[in-house]
Amino acid sequence: MKQIDDVFEVHVRGYADGTLDAEIEASREYLEHLTYDSRPYNHYLLDILRKHGIPYRIVKQIEPSIKPPRPKALTPWKPLIALIILSVAFLIAIFLNKDLSTNGW
Repeated sequence: MKQIDDVFEVHVRGYADGTLDAEIEASREYLEHLTYDSRPYNHYLLDILRKHGIPYRIVKQIEPSIKPPRPKALTPWKPLIALIILSVAFLIAIFLNKDLSTNGW
């Protein structure tokens, strides 16, 4: 996986038969990664192979590599996790405080 800009990352996968494949998708930093479709992005892989002089053979037709449109919304998930953890901690503190005050502590 390689982050290519602030929104997209490219995944290169290798298979048991020796073939490689590359896809572009929304970054794992955003919730949209779960719902945004990945698309073939094999020209990126071919550029890497050429740059490093790695021999390759194309075994199937390569679809055109077009960078997808930017998602309409980007929702970072890490701040949401922090908010959930803080909310749960706050609720636990309220519950414990309420429980302690009713037991005469």
